[in-house]
Amino acid sequence: MLDREITLWKRAVRRHPEDVDAWSTLLRLVARSGQRDRILADLEPSATVLERLWERVSEDRALAFVLLPFFGLELVIGKQEAPGRYWSEGPRLGDGGDHWFDRITGLPLEVRRIKDGAPMVLVPPGRFQSMHTLDGSQEVPKRRINLGGFYIDRYPVTVERYSVFVEETGHAPPPDFDE
Repeated sequence: MLDREITLWKRAVRRHPEDVDAWSTLLRLVARSGQRDRILADLEPSATVLERLWERVSEDRALAFVLLPFFGLELVIGKQEAPGRYWSEGPRLGDGGDHWFDRITGLPLEVRRIKDGAPMVLVPPGRFQSMHTLDGSQEVPKRRINLGGFYIDRYPVTVERYSVFVEETGHAPPPDFDE
């Protein structure tokens, strides 16, 4: 029955690739199946659809498990990494797994990049007070800025990781960079 529903919703997504509701339904079914890679191998939502789906994660955490790999990320559960772990076999609300998610946004607190395994943590949305330095010594508030939530590396980038980035992307390092 689940396979049949998935097939029908895959057709709907192919016919209407910008239909966020169709994608949402398909991804919930995929989360229940636990077979994301096999089912979604030939489908790729647009950046706009991904952005709109990500906005729904706070209401439906199952989407987080299926969406993270589209962003090159995987969920980290506690100190243990959980590659390929989806909602059907992962934590559920009320089973003690709530501490893996931000209470306000519903987003996972920690993820890791699939490519290099670097752990990343959620910086939740909120107000930030930017500071201004007077006379080179005293800092005073300059203005308040509202920032959206984002993920940032848990640890500083090492010279080794930066060198790999430069090599893979062809990005020019600063003139004083020595490997």
